[in-house]
Formats: sequence, structure tokens, C-alpha cells
Amino acid sequence: FPGSGSLVLAVARETASVVLEVLGRVGGVISLERIVAVAWLPTHGSNIIISRLVDSLVLPELSVKAISFRATGRRHGERKADIGSVECAQLVGDLLAKTHGATVSLKSYDVEVLVDI
Repeated sequence: FPGSGSLVLAVARETASVVLEVLGRVGGVISLERIVAVAWLPTHGSNIIISRLVDSLVLPELSVKAISFRATGRRHGERKADIGSVECAQLVGDLLAKTHGATVSLKSYDVEVLVDI
């Protein structure tokens, strides 16, 4: 994300754990995120694309019994899609809860699902 100070690395699944371990020891690294899907949202009908995308996701982190999660929407720049970051987070959270059976908890969660739009 230009100007945000983010660094995006694409690594093979087999080496991801090693890369995360090394980066976790680097000073200044405040978070490590795993990208599971990317989609371009149109100016109309974003909720349909988001629903299809979430339905196709495989998230083993949410399949653990008694796991709780939070979906957080983050917008970078001006709004271009027909859905806001809060609406998007609510939609993704609802769909993931139904699909994986995980519990939504906004304050006390085990996994945070970040949705950048």
C-alpha cells in the first residue's frame, strides 16, 4: 500500500513459517499478516463478489474448536467501492461465522481477519 509504510512479501507456502519467524525478530515489525485472497471490487455489486470470495476461502485458523475471531475493515485512500469498511467487515464476519462455525468477538478474539478495501 503506497505511502502506508507497509511491506508486502510473496513467499512460497513451504517457506512462510521461516520468513515469519525471522521477520518476527526484526525491530520495528509490529505485525505479520497472511494474505489469503485478493479481489478487485467494482463500483456496484461488491457484496456479491465478497460473498463468493469468502465462500471459497479455506481458513484452518477458524476451524479450531471454540475459536473466536474478529473481522476488521480497513480502507486505504478514498472510497471507490460501493461498500464501506465497516459494512465489509460485518459482511465478512457474518459469512465466516456461518461457514466455519467460529464465534465473533470484537474485544476478546483469538484471530483477527483484516479486510483491506
